[in-house]
Amino acid sequence: MIFDYKFYVNHYEDLKNAEKKLSFIDACNHFLNIGIQENRIFCDKLTDFDYKFYINYYEDLKNAEKKLSFIDACNPVSYTHLR
Repeated sequence: MIFDYKFYVNHYEDLKNAEKKLSFIDACNHFLNIGIQENRIFCDKLTDFDYKFYINYYEDLKNAEKKLSFIDACNPVSYTHLR
């Protein structure tokens, strides 16, 4: 999935109401440094994504030695080694 700048800065109240509008670079940095830790979504395709359900529904993900992070769960290419 691709980072959607407009979606990201308009989806979250703290970013939408910031004193200074975030530039694209600032929004990317915010996502990388804060958004990932807070499991913030970065495009509209993830609006209905339920991370906890997803990793608990599939046996290979539930039983994986290393739990799949939120950001990795959003990117199926990152966990093809589990199959």
